[in-house]
Amino acid sequence: MYYALILETLIALCSPCQAHESPMDHVERTLRLWVEGGRLHLSYRIELTERAVLMQFHRMNKDGNGSISRNEQTAYFQLFREELGNQLKVAISGRELPLRPEGEVRLSTGLRQTCTFSASLADLPAGKLSGELRDLYSQRHPGSYRYVPKAASGLQVSEPPKLAKIGNHPEMIVLKFVVFARAGKE
Repeated sequence: MYYALILETLIALCSPCQAHESPMDHVERTLRLWVEGGRLHLSYRIELTERAVLMQFHRMNKDGNGSISRNEQTAYFQLFREELGNQLKVAISGRELPLRPEGEVRLSTGLRQTCTFSASLADLPAGKLSGELRDLYSQRHPGSYRYVPKAASGLQVSEPPKLAKIGNHPEMIVLKFVVFARAGKE
């Protein structure tokens, strides 16, 4: 019995282990919502860790030559922006509005990347409407966030953003707001 326990311990210690990435990289994010030209606009800025940016570089370098061409960078950020947009869910008066990417991903100092999206408000009734932004990206990429209001934005946050918790990490950021829509305006 004693020898069996020692043998099992030796086998366990000598067995290959499944390695995993280091703990999740925290992503700092800044959100901004506003209404302009009959559309709801969302500016979503993330600030990544150095490790996360290096992992992006690795994924960008499709030809494996160690250098990232403008075409590789453009292709990567187009896909990244589409995937991010699919993880940002906006609903107004219970109706989900598809977010469409606008412009290119803006890169700035501090390892920041800003994506802008918009959704049409044309089919919504006029008036004061309740809305909600659910950030599914924050489920897999936890970290701090802040909402920065825009002057004369055509909307106001109705509740402080809420976080559903998994341990010490937010599960998902949820931002509730009220939008002032004008019927049929695009």
